[in-house]
Amino acid sequence: MSVYQRPVWRESVFRDGGGAVIAYGSRWGSEGPPIATYSVDTHPERFAPLHLVADALIEHLVDHYDVQVSHDPANAVDFVRRTDFLRVTRLTPADRPVWETLFRGYIAFYERDEPQGMYDHAWERFMADEELHALGVRSDGVLVGIRSGGAWLAERLQRDCGLAGEPGVISSTLHRDDYSSRGLAGAGQTRLPFEIEGRHVVLIDDVLYTGRTIRAAINELYDFGRPASVALAVLVDRGGRELPIEAACAVASISLPPSERLSLARDDAGRFSFEIR
Repeated sequence: MSVYQRPVWRESVFRDGGGAVIAYGSRWGSEGPPIATYSVDTHPERFAPLHLVADALIEHLVDHYDVQVSHDPANAVDFVRRTDFLRVTRLTPADRPVWETLFRGYIAFYERDEPQGMYDHAWERFMADEELHALGVRSDGVLVGIRSGGAWLAERLQRDCGLAGEPGVISSTLHRDDYSSRGLAGAGQTRLPFEIEGRHVVLIDDVLYTGRTIRAAINELYDFGRPASVALAVLVDRGGRELPIEAACAVASISLPPSERLSLARDDAGRFSFEIR
């Protein structure tokens, strides 16, 4: 069986009126590119490399595996022009407060301290849209935090991201596979201030370990309805999985011995810290 070879394409070269090559990121000047520049409808040539790779991969699969290819657009209706959950857009001046909050959280997580000028300079470069291009993923779904660390994080994200309403809080206690030995120890009530049926849910927890807590939380979630999708976001992934569960987003990954327990703590001032026991 031959090995798939990714095709090579020639990169586009743009020149100014005098014939000089325009450096990458400088084609549009300080005003930035028009919105239609990134449209698959008006500028399909920008997406030609992606189509080239996709077509070559499909051809390889057809030649070497038992697959069928359909060119009916109706079969892809669930994957195109989705705007009900996540939208990727360029950052605007109005996004500065949320962007800086998230950026400061990232810097603080790695125990660094940067002056205000660094944040100002980074934002100016993003807004210039020349060397750096800033995109934001906007969630139109709902946040649900797993008690207790995940619930704390969901509350913070809901507030810092300026989302309306309150996040959901879910308890995994009643669906845990060790319920017979643990009982209701440390239990808290599930609180979902919105309908789950048909919604896109971002499930949040502090630490992802064996995957058993996530499995129990998802079972609890489905007791309240059938969501359109569930994505998992965690602060730390410590490995050691015992179930086929993975996070769509993990801020950090670490390795710890099975004998040690990692958990999120919150003090009276709302500051977070991790405890290892």
